Amino acid sequence: MRDITGVTRKGARSNIVRVGTRDEWMGIRGEFFAWFDRAKDDAGFTYDSDVAKAAGMSHTSISGWRSGRQRPTAKSLSDVARVLNKSAQEAWAKAGLMTASDVHKASAPSIRQDLALIDRALRDPSTPAEDLVVIEATLELLMARLEAREARKKVA
Repeated sequence: MRDITGVTRKGARSNIVRVGTRDEWMGIRGEFFAWFDRAKDDAGFTYDSDVAKAAGMSHTSISGWRSGRQRPTAKSLSDVARVLNKSAQEAWAKAGLMTASDVHKASAPSIRQDLALIDRALRDPSTPAEDLVVIEATLELLMARLEAREARKKVA
């Protein structure tokens, strides 16, 4: 594998993207599509072609990934992640372009920056109401996930 580094935001840490071989993609393809299909359902999509269209890709792109004829690129995964309401880093990790520890390293500064932006938006009286609705819904979802995580910890 070779390492490629790139900065996603000004001041953010570099993301390390590991580019694997076709054989590596064939080995993790099933796990990737288990994640992809759950995310697709959660985002309200029925067909792969609808996801591809929303992401600005050819309708044959995702079917090429499924069949193993093609491997997804970091760019195409970022576009798909955006329409599935997932992070690019999560999609890259699921597709084997990034390790879980790389995702954590790359995400930590972004999360802090995103929280600072949300805090600023909540304090700013000129923030549009529709933005506040999105922020509130997102925070409710995150709180529910955090509570579920804590409940799982208590059971374990």
